[in-house]
Amino acid sequence: MRKLLNNRIPNDHTNQVNPTYYVDQVFKQKNVKTVLDLGCGDGRSLDQFKMRKSDIVWVGLDILSSPEVDKRARKDKCFVTYDGVNLPFTSNVFDLIYSNQAFEHIQYPRMVLKEVHRILKPGGFFIGSTSHLEPYHSRSFWNFTPYGFSCLIEETGLQTIETLLC
Repeated sequence: MRKLLNNRIPNDHTNQVNPTYYVDQVFKQKNVKTVLDLGCGDGRSLDQFKMRKSDIVWVGLDILSSPEVDKRARKDKCFVTYDGVNLPFTSNVFDLIYSNQAFEHIQYPRMVLKEVHRILKPGGFFIGSTSHLEPYHSRSFWNFTPYGFSCLIEETGLQTIETLLC
């Protein structure tokens, strides 16, 4: 696996690392002004991003209906729906696209990742996590391996910086 993933596996993580770790790293490196939460569900990441930067422009994006979206009660920020493929934004809009455990639910992940690449600003970051070998929950389509997801990301024009094996 190390040979396939090359230098994208970190050598320095002694603790379990989750997407929040990478969000913190990006905020240390870059002045993040715009964030898209792709597959935002109930919108809980809004609070995490507001704690880091109170004036962040946060947009939550999800399909029209899912168990998670249907439970959303908050109305305090911008929530946008999409057709599951085409992201309804102009090119080069977001500094950071965050997607926590959503890509296993996206029916056409390659097409959506191409859209992610299109709407990221030059020098922007995509932080995505997926479930691995999960039996099923909430309309899952896929089970990704770290290698497979990394290949998929790079096929769409994005560059993998680091892949975790959890």
